[in-house]
Parts: sequence; structure tokens; C-alpha cells
Amino acid sequence: VHPERLERTNADANNLLAASMMQGYRLAEQCGAPARLAAYRASYDASTKEVSETTTAEGPFDKAGLDARFGEGCWRASPRHAVWQGDPAHIGNPAYGKWRPVDDATRSKTNASFRPIEKVSFPRPDFLATMARLLYATAERDGWTEYFDVGAGTDDEPQAFRNSPCSQPQYTVVYVVNPTSGRIEAFVPRGHNFGLRASPPNYCPKPELITAVARRLFGVVCDHYMDDYVCVEPSWARGMADTTTTGALGYPTSGQGCLWALCDVVGCPLAEAKHEEYSHTPSFIGTTTDMSTVATDRTVRLACKATTRKKVLLLIEQYLLPEASMTSAQAASLYGKCQWVLLHGRIGRSALSAIKDRQCRMTGTVEGDTVSDRMKDSLFLLQHLLSGHLPPIEYQLDSRPNRRPVIILSDAMWQPTPGPHGFGRMAWMVWFPVGDTGGGAALCLGRG
Repeated sequence: VHPERLERTNADANNLLAASMMQGYRLAEQCGAPARLAAYRASYDASTKEVSETTTAEGPFDKAGLDARFGEGCWRASPRHAVWQGDPAHIGNPAYGKWRPVDDATRSKTNASFRPIEKVSFPRPDFLATMARLLYATAERDGWTEYFDVGAGTDDEPQAFRNSPCSQPQYTVVYVVNPTSGRIEAFVPRGHNFGLRASPPNYCPKPELITAVARRLFGVVCDHYMDDYVCVEPSWARGMADTTTTGALGYPTSGQGCLWALCDVVGCPLAEAKHEEYSHTPSFIGTTTDMSTVATDRTVRLACKATTRKKVLLLIEQYLLPEASMTSAQAASLYGKCQWVLLHGRIGRSALSAIKDRQCRMTGTVEGDTVSDRMKDSLFLLQHLLSGHLPPIEYQLDSRPNRRPVIILSDAMWQPTPGPHGFGRMAWMVWFPVGDTGGGAALCLGRG
């Protein structure tokens, strides 16, 4: 793109965005929309707090100040809006939720200009159960199953994206409306924005490196989900307690203690306020893993975190009210939340089909945003499942096979033969367990 054309495009986009945001605020005032006005206030308060309290942003700036810093037309702003995370019936009440500022880099087209070459991978909700199974296999191999138990603790890096440097701060500028003056003010965050597509792939190499070092140098069984860390270990492996300190360093030779010290050394200390002590029922990425009975029944149980399930239930109840409506965006949000609380999304997936249809429907349909009878049936089923009728997912740690025969089918299995081609066959294998240590299998082939 020619530099002069890019500068003109950026300037036009910034002017249009400012005019649109001010018009939206004026309309909210004229219509007396308290929820929207509260969102504008929350966005501005969060921005000023980043400057005065957490020092993770600079500002406020006007257009002339940004032109002087980055060059006229050489920067582009994204709108910042606040999202209410909590009970929609009590918007703005801190007892029922909180506001979270999000920078809409999609609207400014900044996200469209980012093309990642790598994909970030994260652990699944059953990560702790998988690690417990591997530790138990080690206990069987080395002969310490009578001492086996396992638990985990979690930690969090505060202001994670803000601690990830950005080489192009001219594209991290955010616009907010000052509720007092009704004018646009700009802020420049430190590091990356929350809402920038580049933030996760640019931030995650750091926790990837930290977990790799912790595993290789200290033998810590750990992983991370974005800025959340988790350490898994038997209770006896935590070592002696240090009563002179608090937090993870209370057990300095534990996995959490080693991770805590490592993060402090490399300059990204973990938040003591968000430190979750070692527990046999830890919660990680929205899933509570119950490992309290592994010593007796060798079983780990997974369920959605109780507080998360409660929030989704409150949301479903709001959509079941007589005058309730659901937009496509709201359906997308509900669909994602329900998939999460249903863990793998397999149980109750049929109930989500009506919600998915509303998410993907074209705008301007006959039914509009009303909650249809079909959607209400789905919501009632989801409410039933999340009200205590959804059993936890169980993971057996024993390596012993199940007592029942296991049938494995393979359709059109390719069998190599001399020459350029093979032939397809239907194959099935039946595993017949015998006792606790042995078994037999029969492999049957049929020409396709």
C-alpha cells in the first residue's frame, strides 16, 4: 500500500470512529439507556485506572498528541467497550458481576491485518485427569501405589498481555468516550490489547518457555492455559513447609514453589492474590477435577466449576422469561458457555441445536429476536441438565482393561499388497479381558 494512501485511510478511519462513538453516546443519553451509559462509564473508568493505578497505559491523548507521537495518519484507533460479566438482570451491581473492558480491534480492521503462522495450543479440560493417570502408571511401574495420591494448585500472571511488549504501539491505540464531556479521548496501552488477535500468539511463547524450563530443570508436572498455570503432584512430593512465608513459597520445593520462584527470577512474578493452594479438588480452566478418592477407587471425576454453572443457569433463566429475546450475538455467547459447562459438549448437544440455529440465522427473519418454543424446549433441557442432573465424567486410573468385551471396528481398512494398489477390508477386533492382568483378542477380516 502506498504510504500516503495508508496515512489517508488511517486518518479517515479514526475520524469516522470518533464520530460514530460520540453519536452512540448521545443517542444513549437521549434514549435514557442506563445499561449502555453504564458501559460507557465503565470503559472510561477502566482506562483512567490503567493510567493512575496500574500504570499499564498512557493518556489521555487528543488527535494532535497522537499525531505528534506517531506521525499524522500513522496510527489507528480501536474502540473500547465494556462487557458485563454477570447476571444480566443486575447490570452494574458489583454483587452480581463485573465490567470487563475489551478493545474491538475487529471493528478497526486491525485484526484483519494480522496473519498468524503458528497456532497456539492449550491443554484440554481433562488435563489434570490425564496427568493423574500418567502418575498412577508411574506408581504402578515403580511400586508405590500404596502411597499414591495426587492434587494440584493454580497460579495466574497479572496483567499478562500488558507485560508482552509490542513493536507497533501505533496500532494499539484505543478510543473511549469521556462521559463528562461527551468527547473522545485516546489511550495507549502498554504491551498488547485485550481483543487484539495478535495478543495470544505473541504472549504465549513466554509461558511456553517457562513451563518447558520448569519441566526439564525441576521435574515439575505443569502446563499453562494462556496466563493461568497449573502444577500437579502427589502431596508427599511437596516437601517441607516454610512457615516464614506465604503463597506458593510456603512449600518452596514443591512444583508450585519452583514455578513461583522461576517466574519471579525471569521478571514476570505471579499474583499472590490469585494463588490457589494445592488441593485434591482443584479448578482449572472452568473445570473442577475431583481427585480426593484416587487412593481408594482409583477414579478421577470431572465437572464444571460450580460458580460457572451457576452463572450459566442464571443466564438461561433470563431467556426463559415471558418477554425475553435473544439476538444472534447473544445466542453465540450462550452456545459457547453451554458447550463449556457441558465439558466436551457431547451430553446435551442436541439441546444446543436450536441455540446454534439462532446464532447462524440471517438477520431480519420473521421470528426476529424472540425466543421460539423450540428454543424454550432446548433451554428447559439445558436447565434440567445443569441443575444437578448432569453426572460428572469419570476417569479410571487403573491400566487394567474393563471386564466387558471391547469391540473395535475399522471400515475399509487398507491392506498393503505387492504392486501399486491394496484392497479394502472391514476389520473388527474383540478384546476379551481375563482376570486382572491378562486377556485375549480376536482379529476378524472381511474382504470389502
